[in-house]
Amino acid sequence: MSGDKKPSGKATVGDSIASVRVLADELGWWGALVVGAAASSPSELSELTTFLRLSDETGPKQPVSDDSKVSETFKNSTKAASSSLNTNGIYTAGIYTDRVKDRRDASIDQAAPAILLYRVLVDRVGRDNALRICGRVIATGALRFLGRQLHDLEPTDFAELDPAAREAAAQTWLERFFTSTANLERSAGDEVVFRVTDCSLHRYAHAAGHPELAPLFCVADGLFFDSRKPAIAMQRPTTLARGDDHCLFKLQFRGADEAE
Repeated sequence: MSGDKKPSGKATVGDSIASVRVLADELGWWGALVVGAAASSPSELSELTTFLRLSDETGPKQPVSDDSKVSETFKNSTKAASSSLNTNGIYTAGIYTDRVKDRRDASIDQAAPAILLYRVLVDRVGRDNALRICGRVIATGALRFLGRQLHDLEPTDFAELDPAAREAAAQTWLERFFTSTANLERSAGDEVVFRVTDCSLHRYAHAAGHPELAPLFCVADGLFFDSRKPAIAMQRPTTLARGDDHCLFKLQFRGADEAE
């Protein structure tokens, strides 16, 4: 993200149309309209949103670097501030409050509709079918979201950047994802490696009592990178959704010569 622009997790009109089409393919148009209406109930969404906020008041956590401009005086000004600096170096009070809340709210805007859709589908078609259908809807929306967030990701161009420019581009892309805390570990040659240590979608699925939903939010990543021209090879040996303590992403880019 750049400047003061707030992140947004709300579905676009195009996202909503794409989701309805998936539901129609599974349930028919009438079924899709009935389920869609129930899953977009303002009162139900409001109640779930409030619950998720209360379950995670600090939102997606943001690491503070050693050269942070947060003064020691400000950090020590209240007990809340001093207690919010945890063992991982995460600072969630003071001047970071607005940004953290914005990221939390955007994350909830993504998670809540999927959770509510799943609940509606479970009542209508059972758990197994609900997982399958919800997985298709989530993947469809996630692919569109990834396309917007990484609209300037050109695999061939990226592979040909000099090391400093490549690292800067990779860091910029990671910072756009308000649902996660990610650390860039390597950006050398044709490889980018980063580690996700916190994922709000994973946390909210668990908080809502539906841990089975967490892996569904991961599916679109591989599909998206594979759809690039040329394709970007993705390896993800560990994930939070499978019970690991982080998600490790290894991306392999190819230059123009290799792509031919």
